[in-house]
Amino acid sequence: DAPCTVDSITRVMGSTEFTVSAGAAPPAVTVNPGSIATFTIQFSPTMMGLQNAVFRVHNATSNTDTDITVEANQPPPQGCALEADPSFLNFGVVPVGRINSRNITLRSIGTEDCSLSQITFPSGAPAFATTSTPTPILGTLVTAGNSINVAITFRSQTAGPHNGRVRLTYREGGF
Repeated sequence: DAPCTVDSITRVMGSTEFTVSAGAAPPAVTVNPGSIATFTIQFSPTMMGLQNAVFRVHNATSNTDTDITVEANQPPPQGCALEADPSFLNFGVVPVGRINSRNITLRSIGTEDCSLSQITFPSGAPAFATTSTPTPILGTLVTAGNSINVAITFRSQTAGPHNGRVRLTYREGGF
């Protein structure tokens, strides 16, 4: 049991939102048997979702590496917040006069419940519409951590490409 010298800690893969905190990265730190050396890995998220990274700790004494995997989630937004998945719909080739339907999942990612209050189509109507009837979808409570599906349809009225936009309006809590 001899001391070991840690001479580097580097992120070798994964999210760049994990870093070794300033002052924590060693030029070289000797760790005696039975002792502990502490290094701080900081997570500064800028996007939602689970993220991970792998850090490599190099032992200069034995010329070996130890990989450490870290993972974390960004905390949820405060209040009511919905996330649409997918955020882009492709209806494919739809013959004139035919209808194609796609679902959008609305996931409540905030800390409070959300109530869906309006579905509008600022562009693309009437070719784009929802088959989710105003009741019960409008006023539907999406509790924190849960989701609902909203069906969006496209009815081709003319040949060629079509673009549309759906706006889902919601607010905190119920009506």
